[in-house]
Parts: sequence; C-alpha cells; structure tokens
Amino acid sequence: MDYLYHLIDGAVGIAPALVLVDLIQEDEGEQAALLFLNEYLHRHPDLEGLDRLIRLNRVAGETPTPETLGILQQLVTRLLDAYPSYHCNHCGFTAKTLHWQCPGCKSWSTIKPVQRLGRDKQRI
Repeated sequence: MDYLYHLIDGAVGIAPALVLVDLIQEDEGEQAALLFLNEYLHRHPDLEGLDRLIRLNRVAGETPTPETLGILQQLVTRLLDAYPSYHCNHCGFTAKTLHWQCPGCKSWSTIKPVQRLGRDKQRI
C-alpha cells in the first residue's frame, strides 16, 4: 500500500488510486474507500475515478447525499471544462482557443468549434 501511495504522490495516473480503493474497501469497508476516492478525485479529476465513485455509492446502498452529488457535479464540470473547444477538421489538432491557421497542419480555416450536447446551455 505504501508503494501505491508513493505512486499517487507522483501523479502516475488513476490506476494506483483504483487499486488502493479496492484494498481500502476490502480492509476498511465502502465508506473508507468512498472517502479516499472523494479526496483523490478532488485533486485529480478523472472519468474512470468518477465511474468507480458512482459504483461505490451504489454498492454502499445509500441514497447519495447532497455533498456527494455536489462532488460528482464538480468533477463532471471540471472534466468538461478540460475538453478542447476547437478541433481541426483536417488533421485533428485540438485547442482551447480559436486559431485561424492550424498549428498542426498549417491549413487555413479548418479549426471549428467542437459540438457537444448540452454545453451551450447555461449551468445552474
């Protein structure tokens, strides 16, 4: 477990954290695993981690608290904000800002907004 904590501190990715979640769940139960995963995801939002968080909540058999729903909403918002806003239709280059000339393939006027469902609506 110490080695896994060391890997997490080095920001290796979600895999060591998910293994730790499994170990914590076996040793200390679902609530301890949920607490660990909530804290980890606050620092390192990740879709795989979000999926595991939802599954752990379902296994625990509890109705999600407003705090848990707030954490889930915050994670989804942070993940969506990290997605690129623009995409080159010629080479696939992605960016957060509009470029008239693609930095990847040097084509002109090929960068277009990324179309995602529900992103144009104002957040509540």
